[in-house]
Amino acid sequence: MPLVTAPDGLRIAYEVAGEGGPPLVLHHGLGGDRRQWWSAGYVDAFRTNTRVVLVDALGRGESDRPHDPAAYGIPRHAADVLRVLDAEGVERAVFWGWSVGGRVGFEIAARHPDRLVALVATGATGHGFEPDPDELEEHLALFDRGMEDVVAVWSENTRAPAWLRAQWLESDPAAIVASLRANAGYRGIADALPRLTVPVLMLIGDRDPLLPLARETAATAPRAVLAELEDRDHTTAFTESDVPVALTLEFLRGP
Repeated sequence: MPLVTAPDGLRIAYEVAGEGGPPLVLHHGLGGDRRQWWSAGYVDAFRTNTRVVLVDALGRGESDRPHDPAAYGIPRHAADVLRVLDAEGVERAVFWGWSVGGRVGFEIAARHPDRLVALVATGATGHGFEPDPDELEEHLALFDRGMEDVVAVWSENTRAPAWLRAQWLESDPAAIVASLRANAGYRGIADALPRLTVPVLMLIGDRDPLLPLARETAATAPRAVLAELEDRDHTTAFTESDVPVALTLEFLRGP
C-alpha cells in the first residue's frame, strides 16, 4: 500500500486499481474509508479502462489518525489529494467524491482547476458548513458514547447497507470529532462558483437535505450539471451505484 508523507510528517494512504487509462480519483465521505468505493461497486465499474486512485483521508483507513483539529479541514484534505497525484505522476485527473469527499473536490476545482479534468460530486455542494453551535456540540457528544451509537443515528431513515455500517463502526471517533471541529469553520467556495471552469456533475438524492444548496450550486457554476436521483437520500445516492455509474459514464463521454 503506497503512502505519501506530508510536510508535517503525517502519512496519507492510497491505492491504485487498474492498469491504464485516464486517472480517476475516488474520495470517501466522513466515516469509513476508501473501501466504500469497492463495496459499492464503483471500482469494478471503472478499473478495466481507468486508472483508479483511491485515497484514505487523514483520520480514516490506513492513513495516520491525529486527534488534533489543526490536522484536518477541507483545504488540508485537498492538499493531500494533490500530494497523492504528484506521487503518482498525475498532472490532471477526474475527481469523484462523496459527501465531505465531494466538498474536497469542489475545493480543488476552485483553487487548483489545472489539476482536474472534471469533478463528480455525490451529496455535496460548493457551500461551507454553518452548523448551529449547540447542535454541533450535541452531535459531537454522541461520539463519546462510541461508534455503535453514532452508527445507529447515521443509519436512521436510510437504507444503509450492512457493509457500510460495518465500515462506519471501524472509524476512529476521536479523529472524526477532530475533523468535524475543523470543518465547522469551513466557508466553502461559493464565492468562486461563478468562475468555476471545471465541468461538474452533481449527483444528489431527491430526499437529501442538501438538495436546495445543490440546486443553488448548479445554478451558479457555469459548467455544472445536476442529476436528482429519485427515492435516494444522502447515503443511498452513493451506495446504490447503478444510476450514478451510468450517469457518470455518460457525463465523461461528453456531448
